Amino acid sequence: MAQPFTIQFGPWTPDLANVPVQVPQMPGPIPVPCADCLNVYHNNGVYKSLPTQVAVSGSPALAGQCVGAFTFLDSSGTPIPIAGSIGTGLYAWMNSAWATLFVVAGGNSTNINFCQFGANLYSQYVPQQIVNFNGVLANLYALVPGAIAPQTPITAAPWGTALGVVGQFVMVGDVYIQNMTPVVLGTGDGVTVTFSGTLTNTPLMPTSIQVADQGGSAVGVDNGAGVISGTGIASGTVGYASGIVSVTFSSPPANGHQVSCLSAQGFRSRLRWSAIGDATSWPTPLTQAAIAAQSGQNDLEYEFGPIMFIAGYPLYALIFQREAITRATYQGGNVVFSWGTYERKRGLLTRGGAVQVESQVYFLSDAGFFVTDGANVIPIGTASDNSAGIDNWFWSNVNTSALSAIRSGYDAQKRCVFWAIPTGGNTLPDTLLIYNILSGRWTRAAASTELVWSDNDGSRQRLGVFDQSHNYSLLTGSPSSGYLESCDIMFSDGNTRTTISARPNGSLTSPTVTLGNRNTLTASVSYSSAVAPDAFGGGFAPVIGQGLYTRARVTSTNASAMHGATLMVQPGGPV
Repeated sequence: MAQPFTIQFGPWTPDLANVPVQVPQMPGPIPVPCADCLNVYHNNGVYKSLPTQVAVSGSPALAGQCVGAFTFLDSSGTPIPIAGSIGTGLYAWMNSAWATLFVVAGGNSTNINFCQFGANLYSQYVPQQIVNFNGVLANLYALVPGAIAPQTPITAAPWGTALGVVGQFVMVGDVYIQNMTPVVLGTGDGVTVTFSGTLTNTPLMPTSIQVADQGGSAVGVDNGAGVISGTGIASGTVGYASGIVSVTFSSPPANGHQVSCLSAQGFRSRLRWSAIGDATSWPTPLTQAAIAAQSGQNDLEYEFGPIMFIAGYPLYALIFQREAITRATYQGGNVVFSWGTYERKRGLLTRGGAVQVESQVYFLSDAGFFVTDGANVIPIGTASDNSAGIDNWFWSNVNTSALSAIRSGYDAQKRCVFWAIPTGGNTLPDTLLIYNILSGRWTRAAASTELVWSDNDGSRQRLGVFDQSHNYSLLTGSPSSGYLESCDIMFSDGNTRTTISARPNGSLTSPTVTLGNRNTLTASVSYSSAVAPDAFGGGFAPVIGQGLYTRARVTSTNASAMHGATLMVQPGGPV
């Protein structure tokens, strides 16, 4: 005789997808972890459909891929989104259109950082090669969104790849020094195609190498992994530690053409900070002017890799290196900051992988997903007893060749942190990993993006999105069709069960139920057809499935609460 058995959806733990949950012979409800999910998020104790991303009204696309975004709050509290795109420049979203802040004259950018210091906005444009902006060589700019031009280059500020505001200071990390004098690798004779040389300003800063045929059109840049490529370049390599550069042109440089190389010296673990209260003033470190203005620099432990991210607070900062986290606490006087490295195993895997939410920073490391409060580092991608989580799923699915494409942001209404990740062979993100900071539950969604960030509507943070057509978008569209699928369950008597009908539970639109069954954990799951519940007979759908292990998938086009499923099961014998 069939009896009802109720599954209540627990957390999504794909790392437990092949670990069955043994349940007693009772109706339930029994909490069962989820083996899979799609297009849902967890909030206020229930799973809900994630809204689709929709371009903001009037939004024209950027001219190129967005590589940096920030929301500036002006003196009246009005939010002004700022964005930068590859090879085109920086823009401010004003009057439902993108207003040009400045145009980039050549070169690309690996990332663009922003910060708000009091009522002022600053941008750090990190180039792949040395280029002039507004005719002035600079990395840090003061931007004025309300008065589109001119923008002010802060030429005294150091070049770097990390930017943050710490109390009354602007702080730059992963500092490098441009070599303004080109090194000549050789002179063309119309025959030779390969040129080599040694740059002495080591260690070299990745993505700072530019090799050119002076007088010709061939020019190459390095990709940050020691490979030089570009127009007219057949092949090329650079050793960042040794300084040895070798490049082979597709055609030999003409007779008398010099082959020259520009580069930058990298101080990857170095921090510098501005004069107190003045982000435009950067005195030379250790001088009397710098000491009087409490400006300075500090080198963290080199072996822990480059500085990746700076989380700033009124009286302290959390500095993320590749394999460590340091707390910098404001002291004032000649000391300015005290330094304490409290984590020496886990740092930040990729620059876009950290989100600052109030006093916490949620981040992705080599070991998975974690959160830190400046004293403790707590795993959130795997249970503390290492029993369940999503970390293994992440490493099995992410495109490890495109980790630099990962971006993250926070949505206060949903209480969720989002990581946009590329999976499979994708080089831009196709998946959102979603973590509710209160319930500690993960979900995922299918979403093609090129960048996400913590946008702001003027009162609280929301997730800003640039889709892969370069449109500024928000998660305000119609609900996504999505599902939750339980892990396998097996009954404590060790016998098979035949499910003859099922009913989805929750507040759902157009729900269906799919059953999955198998008799061994090494076998593939055999799924039934998706069946909609009947309006009669208590909403049960006639769906048949038999096996030692059973799972249930509930799908809905619009779920405001997706709880689980009730199955009508009857006992069978052993396998």
